[in-house]
Amino acid sequence: MKTHTLHGRALRILVIQAENLNWQHAKNYPYCLHLGFEEGLQANGVECLVLTTPWFSRLQEICGKRQFDQVWINDLTHFCHIDASLEKILNLAPIRVGFVTESVEYHPEEYEAFPWLLERRARIDKQFEYVTHIAAVDEQDVVNLKQRFDKPTMWLPCSMPERYIYEQVSTHAQKIALFSGSVYGKRVNYLEEPRLKNLMAYQKSQNSHFFDSTFFNLLPGHYFCRWINNRLLPAHRLYPVYLDGLRQLRQKAHKLWLQGLQNGAAVVNLPHLVKGYSSRVIEGLASGRPVISWEIPNRPKNTAMFEDEHEILLYSTPEQLANQIERVLSDPAFGEHIAQNARNKVRRFHTTEKRVQQILHWVETGKAQNYGVSSL
Repeated sequence: MKTHTLHGRALRILVIQAENLNWQHAKNYPYCLHLGFEEGLQANGVECLVLTTPWFSRLQEICGKRQFDQVWINDLTHFCHIDASLEKILNLAPIRVGFVTESVEYHPEEYEAFPWLLERRARIDKQFEYVTHIAAVDEQDVVNLKQRFDKPTMWLPCSMPERYIYEQVSTHAQKIALFSGSVYGKRVNYLEEPRLKNLMAYQKSQNSHFFDSTFFNLLPGHYFCRWINNRLLPAHRLYPVYLDGLRQLRQKAHKLWLQGLQNGAAVVNLPHLVKGYSSRVIEGLASGRPVISWEIPNRPKNTAMFEDEHEILLYSTPEQLANQIERVLSDPAFGEHIAQNARNKVRRFHTTEKRVQQILHWVETGKAQNYGVSSL
């Protein structure tokens, strides 16, 4: 992996990482879209500091006199819910990259069904004022945001730290496909579809153990210990201890989640609001199970990332989903072939180490990245 330097020294990047205060909400934040980026930066020889949002008010104390070449805000979708402004990062680095890991713009009927999306969009828009570059998961957002804000904008699909891509995969425990995630919108109808009830099951999160929940909530600055994050205690001493505890918990929860995805014969990605593959797709592919995903309409680049019938199985209706699950259940060798092809693709084009390298190259050159599809 190439080491990225500037003026003969390692590149310095501050990552402002959105974090919840309560594990009940925090557990749903995928590691690959969270501290996984820290692994990718370190693998590329970048000198990085991660600052989570519960500690954002003490940014100056934690950073000290350090100056950075870039600041990455991961991500604006979640940062917009925090009662803070990014104005204070303006003098920290000349390049400030804002990540957007969910769609910014939605269809009128989606705004009607989920009114909070419109409010969130307005909040995100305000944060774009403070960034110089935008990296968005929705390929259509890339076009729209570039036009609206006249800033370099990159398409940023999900990725996975390489060490979490399984080499050996055990035989699945259940002869059924599994869906894990929040239940809302069209997902309710799919889970209640009569034909799918015997083919697909809903699996609750594997990373919600009482100990982990309590440990997270007791971390300095989090739910039960918000009082610790005050100016009476030295942030430069307390924060590294906090961050080390957060890393351990996040990594443990991530491993449990991937292991949980292996419990079934296939991982199902049901329809969702984000107009790009959700993290569940890359997680399912890394776990070694065939992934059966909703084909997102009008997102050709996203669809082209993984070849249908070769690296992934796509569907558009409940009937098609049932047919795809039956194929995997009736022909395990076919499912294993799909899963192996997908893991090979992820290792080649979609590791976080590779994705970080691509982001750094894009910031430096402005050139669009190739995600393994010649048309891109």
